[in-house]
Amino acid sequence: MQCQLIAGLDAGVAVFGTQDPGRFALVIHWPGEDACTEDWDSLARIAMRNGAPLVCGGQSAVQGQPPLPLRVAYPLLWQERVMGAVVVAVKTSLDRQMGVIRLLQWGQAWLGLVDARCEDVPDRAGPASLELLQATVARPDYQGAAMAALSGLARQLSCERVSLGWGRGDRVRLSLISDTATFNTRSTRVCALESAMLEAVRAGAPLVHRAQDTDIPGAKTQTEPHGHAPPGLCIVPVAMEAGVWAVLALERDTEQGFDALSVSRCTSTAALILPVLALKRDCERPCHRLALRRVGHRLERLLGAEHLVRRLAVIAICLLAIPLVAGRGLYRVTAPSILEGAVQRAVVAPFDSYLSEVHTRAGQRVGEGEVLAELDDHELRLEHRRSVSEKLQLTSQHRRAVANMDQAQARILEAQIAQADARLGLLEEQLSRTRLVAPIAGLVISGDWNRSLGVPVSRGEVLFELAPLDDYRVALSVRDADIADIEVGQRGQLTLSAFPSRTLPLRVDNIARLSEEGPEGPMFRVEARIEAPTSALRPGMEGLAKIEVAQRRRLWIWTHRLVDWLCIQWLAWGP
Repeated sequence: MQCQLIAGLDAGVAVFGTQDPGRFALVIHWPGEDACTEDWDSLARIAMRNGAPLVCGGQSAVQGQPPLPLRVAYPLLWQERVMGAVVVAVKTSLDRQMGVIRLLQWGQAWLGLVDARCEDVPDRAGPASLELLQATVARPDYQGAAMAALSGLARQLSCERVSLGWGRGDRVRLSLISDTATFNTRSTRVCALESAMLEAVRAGAPLVHRAQDTDIPGAKTQTEPHGHAPPGLCIVPVAMEAGVWAVLALERDTEQGFDALSVSRCTSTAALILPVLALKRDCERPCHRLALRRVGHRLERLLGAEHLVRRLAVIAICLLAIPLVAGRGLYRVTAPSILEGAVQRAVVAPFDSYLSEVHTRAGQRVGEGEVLAELDDHELRLEHRRSVSEKLQLTSQHRRAVANMDQAQARILEAQIAQADARLGLLEEQLSRTRLVAPIAGLVISGDWNRSLGVPVSRGEVLFELAPLDDYRVALSVRDADIADIEVGQRGQLTLSAFPSRTLPLRVDNIARLSEEGPEGPMFRVEARIEAPTSALRPGMEGLAKIEVAQRRRLWIWTHRLVDWLCIQWLAWGP
């Protein structure tokens, strides 16, 4: 029967006797002795000695090899006495061990024949009960299996009706009645039957009305029926896990009633069949109810009488987590940032020329008016001398024209002299600009021409960039999902990668209205100013900035990004 219940069962052995060294009184192999290894004997003895299940295997011993069979050794107990053990090998993973152990636990009810105190009682779980169990297991659905079990039980025990009920706590509800498709749940007879079932559940023992024997071992007898309940009634409750009870109610006529043998057979058969029906009933439950039930079992184990340390730890964590989740905190927008100078001045080439000398490079401090580089002025000086000579010639010609009273020629020469003066002024201005000087005092942030002496430079080409050392701004790249929370005037903190242990206060000054494409999508440029700059700051430093927005609930702060993403996905995929 276990081979039919446990999926993937490969082999098994059942032993009976004591765990002392020596041969057992009875050893049963399935499918044969060659299927069981020598260490199964030790597994059975360890389980009998400890009085608890023993699990081994279920995982691969060598990487890349198929998993070993899961071997479970379960002690067989009866009336608080170890009478043997069963060892099975199942081709399954380790996480199914609890299901296998549960089925083996239910299998103890099949071995009621070995109870020493009932040696004079005939077989209570004989071939008829095993046939009934086999018919119950063969049905795939709970409804069909339950009706087959109730109808077969009514025929075997000569009962008019057999009813099945399920109880939890102080409530029992009638589920099925043999050979009856539907019934009125509010009828007086059904209510009386449920009341009698609840009484048996509270007593935790079989309840017999109009019993033939006044003293039935392990049962509670009554001489009068319970309200409107049938006169000949035997109610057998079987405890399931998590406070759930399965209750069988067997009805006979008044004259026949139930004796000790009948009650014993009812108890054994109920213990044999009801766990199978409970398993089929659980398998047909909706997934969400199974999940809730599993969570309830975990909580019950956690909050039960055992695991005191674990329970105290969970309570302490809950007490700490409640104010964290329900409380309010400061919501801040985090954005990558880079440090820039508040003012950046560029030094460009004033005309086409060549670099002759370079006095500084990027990274050096310079003062206002300090020479940064010099351009080649050889051609300009030659042009300047030529222009000076040309002017002297024009001046001499102008004097001769004035002496000869040639006014027309004198005026032409005066215009040419003025033109030569303008050309000389331009050349002198260009010569003065061959020395490139720093327009402000600060740091050279770009321009390294030390290894490029003599290279040609074009007019307007940027040679150096300078930024002041006492005035900075912070450029933040804010995600488009967070830009709606940013406003001018908000304050925050800046942490630079160069100084991770220090924070600098900042204030938002400007928000760009156009986005730029970044690595994470559209990004908006937000400019902020450091309120207390230090001398250690340098343009180009990167870090993270956090802008303070408002007080929000911590749960919203931790989950709003996920909720926003789900809303977008719902709009994208929704109708």
